[in-house]
Amino acid sequence: MMDRIAFAIVKSSHGTVHEGEDVVDIFVNGRNIIDIIKAVELPFAEREGHPDTAGGYEGLPADIVFLPSRHLLDQPDEAYEYGGRISILECDSCGYPGCWPFIVRVTVDADRVTWSDFENYHRGREGPAQHAEERQWKYDLLKPLVFDRKQYESELTRRQD
Repeated sequence: MMDRIAFAIVKSSHGTVHEGEDVVDIFVNGRNIIDIIKAVELPFAEREGHPDTAGGYEGLPADIVFLPSRHLLDQPDEAYEYGGRISILECDSCGYPGCWPFIVRVTVDADRVTWSDFENYHRGREGPAQHAEERQWKYDLLKPLVFDRKQYESELTRRQD
């Protein structure tokens, strides 16, 4: 059974550079992906003494998510690209690309789109924490998400202003 994705435009209200602008919440199988990620990150954030950092994300600007942008397909926006993976979420405090990105590998096949290799860039094996094993957050509990390509692309065309 394939996963289902949905996008919802919301107004940024976190005091970020995008405050008042359209950003995109991502829902996977009916759950906000930030809630899914927060559950995985919370033990690591608590261990560091900063539980509020778990799930500290906001969606990307709508013009980066929706077509004609192909960021979530096969042409990453360079401001949100990390060595073959892309940011799907950014810092909820400032919103600047690269501040607190949550990155995934997107694989586009003829009939499916797969998200895998999940990581917070600043707490992952390749980012600034790469040499500090105790500061790395593990995302092994997040299994690859496999979407029907037609349903996925249909959602990318559904921008509602």
